[in-house]
Amino acid sequence: MYHENIRPSPIEGLETMAFSDRVMRLSAGRSDPPLPIRAATLTEALEALSYARNRLGELVPNHVVEAVLEHNPELVQLVGTCNTEAAPNFLAFLPLNAAGARAIIQGRFSGKQPDLDLVCRPSESLTAIYIWLIHAPLALGPALRALAPLLRRLAPDGCPLFTRAATGHTARLFPAMGFLSANDAYTNAAADLLVLPPRGGLPAMGQASRTASACSRSPERSPIRPTPGLPNGSTC
Repeated sequence: MYHENIRPSPIEGLETMAFSDRVMRLSAGRSDPPLPIRAATLTEALEALSYARNRLGELVPNHVVEAVLEHNPELVQLVGTCNTEAAPNFLAFLPLNAAGARAIIQGRFSGKQPDLDLVCRPSESLTAIYIWLIHAPLALGPALRALAPLLRRLAPDGCPLFTRAATGHTARLFPAMGFLSANDAYTNAAADLLVLPPRGGLPAMGQASRTASACSRSPERSPIRPTPGLPNGSTC
């Protein structure tokens, strides 16, 4: 008898990114609706950051967040319903224009003090996304499902997704999700920079890549073990 591996249908918004098969299985095949996601107000963003700072230690200072949100008010997204007694679930990201994408692969972009000339305003098209901070005490699957509509809106054809692992937990988790060392693809990228390629592979973005294989989706990595959520991504 012929048997075929049956994969769940990918969630729209994640299918253009080279997430690992395990991530796609975690986020797909569920009948419950995704959690709501919306832009945080400045007050909500600072409160969420304060909570994360108490758990994770030093993060970007409030005045940097204030400047970023004045430049683009959409860059801190709350996931799920608001509950002052619950831990906030949120994503802070920086959509990079073409100059910003070139800067990050050349080691010239600082997440601690981002140059806002390299960050898109709401009406501008992005070239890459930098995950500034992700704090998700939720299970990983529901958090990814909630973020899928945002990724679909920002980059319907996929784009490089950069981050850094700021904790030991995320240093193990990100590679299992499909993230690669950006320095394996871009010779001048910082050693600690990670990148999730789009399904079509990483673009050169003005810098020669090491090899074509370095820009394609990596083989399946170690299993994603059960986890209460994704504590954080990057703030540097």
